[in-house]
Order: sequence, then C-alpha cells, then structure tokens
Amino acid sequence: MKRDFAPACRLLGLLVLATAAAALTGCDTAERRAGSSALPDGTPVGVAAEPSVDVGAGSLELDVDAAEQFHDVRRPFLLDDGRLVVPDGGSKSIRVFDSAGSFERSLGGPGQGPGEFRRLDESWHRGDTIEAWDWRLGRLTRFFPGDSLEVVDVEGGSGPRQVVPGVLPDGWVVAEVASAGMGQRDRMTVRHVGTDGSLLETIAHTRGMSRFRTSFGGGPDPLSPRAVFDVARGRVFVAETLTPEIRVLSPSGDSLRTITWQPESRPPPEEAARRTIRAVVSRRHPEDTAALRKRLRAYPVRERVSAFWSFLVDEEGFVWVQPYDPDRHSLRFGGSSASAGPGGEWIVFSPEGRRLTSVRMPERLRPTEITADAVVGIRRSEVGAETVRVYPLDRK
Repeated sequence: MKRDFAPACRLLGLLVLATAAAALTGCDTAERRAGSSALPDGTPVGVAAEPSVDVGAGSLELDVDAAEQFHDVRRPFLLDDGRLVVPDGGSKSIRVFDSAGSFERSLGGPGQGPGEFRRLDESWHRGDTIEAWDWRLGRLTRFFPGDSLEVVDVEGGSGPRQVVPGVLPDGWVVAEVASAGMGQRDRMTVRHVGTDGSLLETIAHTRGMSRFRTSFGGGPDPLSPRAVFDVARGRVFVAETLTPEIRVLSPSGDSLRTITWQPESRPPPEEAARRTIRAVVSRRHPEDTAALRKRLRAYPVRERVSAFWSFLVDEEGFVWVQPYDPDRHSLRFGGSSASAGPGGEWIVFSPEGRRLTSVRMPERLRPTEITADAVVGIRRSEVGAETVRVYPLDRK
C-alpha cells in the first residue's frame, strides 16, 4: 500500500517555517530591547496619545468662556508647580490656568502702561516669575508672584529683534536682524542682555530668512530658511536651517560643542517648491488661490532645501530636532516665524549631542515646551481655532 507523505512533509515544513519565524521575531524583539537598554537614562521614548490638560474653545463658537478664547497663542509653558501659562497675542494678555486646566487669572492687556503690551511676542518663566517681551515697546515685563511687576527697557539697534524665550542667570538673549535686503539672507546678531537691559557680549552671528522682490511684491520665498534659537540650562543654542548643525555656546560666546547629523534625503528644490506652494495655497480661501499661486511661483527656486525646521531643548537637556517637510513647513504659512511645525517625527539627541532615537508628536500639535514629563503645545483645528494641550511624556 502506497502512503502519501506530502501532507506530513508540508506540515513539517510549516512547523519549521513557524519556528524560524518565531526565532527571528525573538531576535528582533531582543534587538529592540537591547537598543532601548542602550539609551541613556532619561531619554524621551514616547508622547501619550491623549492630553492630560486641554484648554481653549476648540472651535469658533462665541458662547464659550472668554478666558478660553485664544487668538495667536505665543509659546505656552508650565510653571514649576504645574500651572499652565498661555500668552495670547490677540488679547495681549497672559492667562494662567491651574494644573487641571481651570482658569485662575489674567496678566497684562493692551496698552503702553506698566504691565501692558502693544505687542505680546514671547513669554517664559524664571522660577515663579513670569516674563514677557514686547518688541514694539522694546521692553521686558516681569510679573512676580502676587501683583507686583517690573519693566526692563532693553537696549538695541534699529533692526527687528526678539528675546529668545528662556533665561540666563544674569539676564537674557536677544537675536536682532543686523542687516537685510532683497536677494539675500538676513544677517543676525545674537547678544547677551543684562538684567538692567544693557547689551553685553556678542554671542554669535548667523543668517536668517531670505527675501526677494518680484513683480508681485517682496518677502521671504516659499522655501526660505530661517534662524532658530533656544536658551536652556545656562547655554545658548544657535542654528540656521539650511545646515544640519546646532552650535552650543556660553553666554560670553565661547563654543562648548556642536551638534551635527546626517539629515534624511531632501527632495529636489523644484519638487519641494511645488509641494510647499500647494500646501500654502490649500490653507487659503478658494477665491484667493489662483492669485496666491501666481505670486508664489514668481519667486526664484533656491539651490538647497532646509535640513530641518525647528529644535527645542527639553528640561533634561535633550535636544529635539524637527526635520524639514515641505508639506508642513514654510514661513508663508503665517503665524510666528519661530514656531515649530505641527506633528511629525522629531529626532532626539543626548545633551552631549549623540543622536539617540525619534519620537512622534501628536498630529496637529505645535510643541512649545518639553519638560521632564510633559509636552506643551498649540493645536489648531481645521477652521483655525486654537487650543493649548499638555501631553504626558515617557522617558526611559
């Protein structure tokens, strides 16, 4: 009697394949665990899917609490006790919420008197003191616990300038456009400012956005690079986005280290320009799209595309870098020229500058601060309504 061994052989083959697959899976899991264990303690490894705090209307409805109606939010952040601070450029006020997201108080308002703003550009904290910068008035306002405040007039030149959010033990950092012109990139100077507002050392020079004049007007081209800064842990971080490099400097301008990396493959400039123009036009009213597309296409296409768009230094000293994406990043999208783009993968570097891992930000979130255990950011809905969210952050 002839016996058919084919089913048994097939079964044996399947068992061998399954065993091999299991072995490979086990190796892959082991490798992943080994890779994770190789990360230094404190390395960020993930952001929660849902926020722990969510404040803001989330729509354009008018029957919501006025304290949660935001327009042009500028870099929200957390105080050391967990309270959430939301600087709102539209109302020129700084709103403070408790750690659960309930409104507590409002600071400032429109005007030129003490504690008032003509333009609320940036805000941050020094311990339990909230500090804010008004470029129009050229001054810093410091709101101390309670109701007292201090106004510090900042020396400076005639060019546009920004105080970089963050503090040095004996002052602040100002980045100023030293020279600008059509057909070239801005030249910027980074200065140390004393607590009395006087300009101290020049820390660095760098290049900012590029400007061109066309038959339709002038301004930054769709693929314009920009200068990006941060101040953290007594150090000054300076970069410009065409070059994958972040300089770490002392307040006196001494070079401490340079963070460099090999960026992902960049799209050809022509393709990047098409994608950026399409993304910018898609955000405008349909009646404006044809004219806007024509204006943007009139700008020359640059030779290189930015390597990254933004970076943030977290509370533990890790450096987060946002790779450039022509579908998400352009000065032509409006809003703060210093803001990060929404969502996406961010590359994480160790405080010493070693590339470690990448972390995905929640969709539509523009991160503004990363603490030891949270990511703070601005989320804009499809109709443009702003909310401020706090997401738990996991570290190794």
